[in-house]
Order: sequence, then C-alpha cells, then structure tokens
Amino acid sequence: MPKNRNGPDAFSSIHRRGPDMQHQAQRPPALVEPDGKRYSLYNRQVSYLGWQFNLRMSTLSGPQLFDVRFRGDRIAYEISLQELVVIYSAHNPMHQVADVADSASYLGTMAKSLVPGADCPESSTFISNTLAGQLIKGPVRFPNVWCMFEHTSSLPLRRHMAYGFVHGSFYGGMMDSHLTLRTVLTFGNYDYVVDFSFHQNGLMDVQIASTGYLMVSPYSKEDSNYGFRVQDHIIGNLHHHLFHFKVDMDVGGSTENRYSTLDIHKDKTLLTSDRRVTYYQTKIKQSLKSKERNALYKYNFEKPAYHIVHNNNNKTRFDEMRGYR
Repeated sequence: MPKNRNGPDAFSSIHRRGPDMQHQAQRPPALVEPDGKRYSLYNRQVSYLGWQFNLRMSTLSGPQLFDVRFRGDRIAYEISLQELVVIYSAHNPMHQVADVADSASYLGTMAKSLVPGADCPESSTFISNTLAGQLIKGPVRFPNVWCMFEHTSSLPLRRHMAYGFVHGSFYGGMMDSHLTLRTVLTFGNYDYVVDFSFHQNGLMDVQIASTGYLMVSPYSKEDSNYGFRVQDHIIGNLHHHLFHFKVDMDVGGSTENRYSTLDIHKDKTLLTSDRRVTYYQTKIKQSLKSKERNALYKYNFEKPAYHIVHNNNNKTRFDEMRGYR
C-alpha cells in the first residue's frame, strides 16, 4: 500500500474525488438571524424561549447539562454522557478483541476546537473549556469546545390545512425553530457529534452521530462474515457503538418520580356498535417498576412499549400524570 501523504492522491484523503456536481460556483445556504440571537449565555447558564440550563464539560465523562428547566419547572437535575463503547467483530485476532471503552481516555479531554462554517454555522456562539493539565502546571484552555445556534429543522413543528364544506378553509403552521448545543469528541479514527436540542413545544432530544474514518483490518476470506471490502486489501469490520447517558429526572421539580412502561397489547374485543362482530385493536397497559430489579429492562422488539418517567403527585387538570419518555 502507498504511504498516507497529505495530497490528492493519498490512500486516505480529505480532498474531493470524482467530478464536481456543480455546474457553476455557488455558495451553500447560510444561517441568518435577522433580529439577532434569541438565546443568551451568562457564564455557563443558557436561556432560550422558556428553556434554561447550565452546561459543563467533565474531564472524565464529557458533556453535561444541569438544572434543565422549561417555563420555570425543572425537568432534569442532570443529563450527561457517561460512556462510549465500540465492540468489533472479526476473524483477525487483533480486531476480534477490539472492544474499546473510550472513558479510559477521559471523554472531556477529547473535545477540541470546532470549526465555524463546517462543524457549526458561522454565526454560532462558541464556548471554550478549561481543564487541569496533567503534564504541565496550571490550567489548559481549549477554545471552541462547544457551539450553540438556533436553526430550523426540515419538518414544521405543527401545521394543518383544512378545506371543505364542513370545516371551512384555513391554514395554520409553524416552523420548528430550536436551539442546538453541540460538541464533538474525537477518539483516534472516530468523531462523535453530540447534540442537545431544545424545541419550543417543551421537547428536548439528544442525538449522537458518528463520523471520521473506519477502523479496518486486512482482508481475508475468513473475515467475509464480519464485514465488507472497502478497498483492494482491507475490510470494514462489523461493529457496534454504545452510548450511555445519565438522566436524573425531576418531573415537575420533584425528586419523587416513578418509572413505568406503557406496554402495547393486542386487544380482542367486540365492536361497540355491533356486539356480534369480533374486532382486533391495540390497548395500553401501564406497568409500574416498583423494585430496582424490575427496572432492569431487556428490550423485546416483539413487545413494543414506551418508557415513562412521571410524577404521580403532579397531574394535569384532567387528572393525567405528568411525565417524559
């Protein structure tokens, strides 16, 4: 194999290969904030359209959020990454036992500078991080470890168009503008893009996308069951990425929360309108996990369920429990 050099003909290159798909030079779309930023940052506390939280980069475990609130009510005391694990499969003896727990490398130290216009929109707010140095005296400062920006998703937050003689004609819709807090952790060949997103309807979600380069092994016939050839002499091995988060929920600001599953069951019943006809549908059965052993959940794809953290003492005016899934 040729040596890996930083050039267009390198074996592994960041240079574009193949034809240019643009017929003329045109810049891609850009994020525009016509009236300025709708979020604010004070020290490490973020405020955005009813949301409020504190951010931190732990040296050991990486990105952390604390005291997450929506409209003044605390939703979670802590939402934080705990572990990244990669498990490989192969016939090759080295890759066969390549089971990596990335926390051994200190997750927070792997968050380095984000690049405006590539990793994040150019108008993003960039936040640095300071860690205690292991090999040098004094603190070590890493710039642009976080970026924060408001943008719209490809789907509207809500919309409906009605037209007809009965309901009349009207339209209502709203774009899903939301705040995203991003950091990227790089471990050797892999880059993990970690996004915390906050939506205007009270929804929060966490996403991780993996990018970078494959960890490959030399091709052999014995390895054909563990991946596919990606070059003349190498194979991309089958592997699994596991991400472990700690979520300390405080529904309604209370620490007295419960964990339940809403199990979806087949319901064999009789039609209400015609008791002679058998009808099949689905129904919900709530299963409260009253013991710690019961909370150990082994997922079964043949038995769908929603995982709910709720507060039995904090209910809606319809006497329904408040909770999150």
